[in-house]
Amino acid sequence: MNIYAEVDIKSAHGTEYLITALRNFGCSVNEWDFDEDKSQVYSSNLPDIKACVFIYTSGESKLGIALCEVKEGYFRIVNVTSESVGSISIDEYNQAVTAFFNALKIWNKSNEIGLRVKISNTDPDLHEIITSPLARKAFETYLNNYPLSGHPADVSRLDQFICSIARYSRKEINWEYLKYYVQEREKWTDDNIESCFNRIFIGLEVIAEYRKLR
Repeated sequence: MNIYAEVDIKSAHGTEYLITALRNFGCSVNEWDFDEDKSQVYSSNLPDIKACVFIYTSGESKLGIALCEVKEGYFRIVNVTSESVGSISIDEYNQAVTAFFNALKIWNKSNEIGLRVKISNTDPDLHEIITSPLARKAFETYLNNYPLSGHPADVSRLDQFICSIARYSRKEINWEYLKYYVQEREKWTDDNIESCFNRIFIGLEVIAEYRKLR
């Protein structure tokens, strides 16, 4: 899928320990330089949030990789930019993020630092996007009929999916991933996606308001 990879880094010892570990990683591993000045500038533009910036050198190209604090002891890569050209492709972004993940994972394990490092799947299957079996079954039933027909029976199947999300889903669905899924796997158009997901979002909002009245 044409989606951005996400890298999450966590430490049970807190944010300061995590920043120190990242700084040491940048000092120890070739190609990855922890940029103190850019890290301070990035952090100063984000009140109450700490940030780290690495300069990744690969051949003749240099990329800046920014990580921001999500919460105490938890950082995530939030941006990758080129130091020479205006923008980079999703493939280039994912290659840089994957290189960072692999290098940090090896260094972390070799030195027994104790960080938890994860990278998201850039081509997730439906069971990874909709983790609730009942909600996923409802969506598959909707997809396997005539989801774009507008027929009342198909609209009803979509509404059953919406209700199953509200009732059974414990983990929040990444809607961008689901949009990419139907776009690439089911060949939906942008208009198809907008129409379907607008109904999903409105339906979930109505259910949430209804619950407040109970």
